[in-house]
Formats: sequence, C-alpha cells, structure tokens
Amino acid sequence: MAIPSSFLIFLGILLLPAILATPSSLEKPYPCPSECVQQKETHFYMYLHQFPAWDNVTDKNEAPSFNMFLDNWLITMENNPYEMIIGHARGYHLGMAFSGGLFQTSHTYVFESGRFAGSTLQVLGLLDILVKQGELVIIGGTGAFSTAHGTIRYKEVQSTRSNITDVVRELEVHIFTLGTSPLVMAGAIPI
Repeated sequence: MAIPSSFLIFLGILLLPAILATPSSLEKPYPCPSECVQQKETHFYMYLHQFPAWDNVTDKNEAPSFNMFLDNWLITMENNPYEMIIGHARGYHLGMAFSGGLFQTSHTYVFESGRFAGSTLQVLGLLDILVKQGELVIIGGTGAFSTAHGTIRYKEVQSTRSNITDVVRELEVHIFTLGTSPLVMAGAIPI
C-alpha cells in the first residue's frame, strides 16, 4: 500500500506547477457577459454658505416653515460667499425631535455656472450643528453627474467675512459615475 500512495504524492508534486499555471475561472469572480462599464471617481472641494433665519442676519437664504427650514444656500469654490458662486443648495433641513443639534437635510445642488452648469446632485443626510462635521450621501444627479453616487464630508470653517453672519461648511466631494456619464467621457475634471 505504501507504493501506490507514494506514487500519487509524487505525481501530485510533479503536476502541481502545471495545475497552478492553468488559467482559473476564479480570476474574475463575477465575469460580465459583455465588457463591464468602468466607474470613475471625481474628487473636489467646494463651500456651502448658510445665512440662518436668525434675527441678526440680514441676507437670510432660508425661510422657516413649521419645524423645518426651506433652503437656498450658496455653493462657492472659495470661502467667500460673494465670489465664485457656482450654484445653490435648494431643499430643506428639518429639526430632529429629541436630538439636540441634528437636522435631516434633503437638497438638490444646482450648478449654475462653471464646468458643471446645468447639472445637479441629489444630497441627503444629517447636519450636526453641535459636532460641526459629518458626512452626507449623494444618491443621484443629472447632466454631468448622471448615474452619480458618492459621499460629501463636511466640516464647519470660519467665514472669511467678519461683518456677516454665515455658517460656512467646507465640502469634500467624492462622486462616482459610470463610464456612460458625460463627466467620465470628458476626461480630467478641472473645477
């Protein structure tokens, strides 16, 4: 019995390099029946300017409505709310009961100038005004951002204008689009 089992071990060792060199069907765990569409990540920064509906604020860009606020916040490429305006965040933020400083937000980021003019992003999430930073989710878009999904990390930063009362959030945007999106087909994205 020792001879046949030794022979099988020898044969296995001899054939092992040939077995390992053979292409495996496991190289692509989920092969596409046709060519797979590639995704592209786009990463950039922009600023969101909220002029709260407080008594001491003159240029309010939100309006109270029951326990929520209707928003038309500015989107800029720089911290200054009056320079390089590229669009608006239109939607609402709703105070969460028993949460302290949490607000549920639903916004459409409407790009009105620059490379993405005419495009939109759908953004949802929670704004925490006590922690002053967090993450929002991108659930869709139009134009250059069709088929978009991704995240936006935000943090409150100091306003560059000391004579106004605005809440400024720096937005770090990560957008994923399919290869069919005009954004991907255009190549590099200088914004």
